[in-house]
Amino acid sequence: MKGVKKSVLIFILLVLCPCIFADDFTDAVQDLGMYAACIGTYSSTEAGGGWNDDPHDYYTPQDMASRLAKESGSQTKTNTFYGVCFNYAEAAFEYVNRYVAWYQSQGMFERQFWIAGVQQNPNQIELMVIGTKNDYSRMQNGVPVKTYPTSLRDVKTHDGATSHAWIWIEREDGVWFWVDPTWTDNLGYVVYGYVNQNAEEIQCRPDRNYCKRFPDTLENLPLPPVMGPKQVPSQTANSTNREETIKDANVVTKKKISDSWFGEYYGVVLYADIPFSIFEGDGFKADNMGYSIDLTSLSRYLSMTIGLEYFINLQDDNNLHSLVLKSDFMNPINQNLSWYWGGGLGLRFDFSNDWWKPKTNPFLGWLAWEVDAGIVCRLSYFFLKFGSSYNNIIGFSTSVGLGLVLFWY
Repeated sequence: MKGVKKSVLIFILLVLCPCIFADDFTDAVQDLGMYAACIGTYSSTEAGGGWNDDPHDYYTPQDMASRLAKESGSQTKTNTFYGVCFNYAEAAFEYVNRYVAWYQSQGMFERQFWIAGVQQNPNQIELMVIGTKNDYSRMQNGVPVKTYPTSLRDVKTHDGATSHAWIWIEREDGVWFWVDPTWTDNLGYVVYGYVNQNAEEIQCRPDRNYCKRFPDTLENLPLPPVMGPKQVPSQTANSTNREETIKDANVVTKKKISDSWFGEYYGVVLYADIPFSIFEGDGFKADNMGYSIDLTSLSRYLSMTIGLEYFINLQDDNNLHSLVLKSDFMNPINQNLSWYWGGGLGLRFDFSNDWWKPKTNPFLGWLAWEVDAGIVCRLSYFFLKFGSSYNNIIGFSTSVGLGLVLFWY
């Protein structure tokens, strides 16, 4: 029986830890980095003002010749460039701008895509767009760019980059992704990632299908966060005015989600829970278990669970039953993980002999109580809950629960 217990615990850990997968959006982001890398060649001379050996050009137009030919249409040509990081970012930005509807169908949030630039401060990123000769804030690398009073973001750049430019795109669940086509071309694999709750650009492990080379060190990079619930439309959802849309380019940091596991989202989750004793006896037996159903309310102000549990203990000639009304409070660790604590009170009945007569004093004899704590892992619209508790019916126990989002509002 000990082997069974160990196997179940290992299974729980395996289910909890690796549940992060790529989606259409992260595929589109990596494809964008590859595209801009293919049509560009990095010029060290342009970057440094003097002659230098150029880095190896891993991605070339020939790598996607058929696609470029199809996209060129009747022009039968593809404009390539020999330039610097800003030119790679410019090419990627113009490509998204050309195919906005397609990127939105892949999970891009509204028109939230920007050129991200940094000067000498690696802890502050500036968002910008390509301007026109009649509407621009400054000339950068000979190109008119438009910035705004709210363009700056206090986010740490990937690998501490300075004097650099790349692309930011927001996913429809509110997570910002970035892709660096310059480094992609220079290194031979897609360099991309997301902005975490500590306001840092985190590099993610690329898909091998988008890589010309795949060093072993890439295996140590994290996978991108799983796609979460969609954001509600912003106030500028239908606007093409960039000065307005940048106001809704919000970066969700730990400070902003500290009051809520789900930021701006509200919802209700239904759980089915099975507590069982593993600390004493054989455990896992139906005569020493419990069952519960919980509703979790999620909001930016308070996330808590209210549940009803039924415990039975029929071991060792017991005939104990109880109903416990419990509540748990949830505390976010990150967007996909939270821990909880709480407890509950209820009624306890002993059907062995004279069950209507409490065996101690009139109040405590009928009182059932429980204290518990555990963790909850969010997997898109599903939740896995693992906890430990103590109650005066079955003693110490662990529980496994599966939750499903009923609705967001």
